[in-house]
Amino acid sequence: MATHTFSLLLSFSHHNSHLIMKIIGIDMSKDTFHAAFDETEVIIFQNTVSGINEFIQEMIARGCTKNEIAIGTEATGVYHL
Repeated sequence: MATHTFSLLLSFSHHNSHLIMKIIGIDMSKDTFHAAFDETEVIIFQNTVSGINEFIQEMIARGCTKNEIAIGTEATGVYHL
């Protein structure tokens, strides 16, 4: 996956008086998924329960909370509505 794929959506901080929003872009595939935490940092995780747990631990380590983060995936294959 080219890192520029998510360069517009990847990760930005919206500074409001009480809100810092982080966005993580995810490119899913059968065996792995690429999580773009910003325009330059993409981490590859296994598309398994263990890989998803590693992704969650990475978000926790970065201080991400459910009220301050949005996660977007490509609308392709079985992942679109």
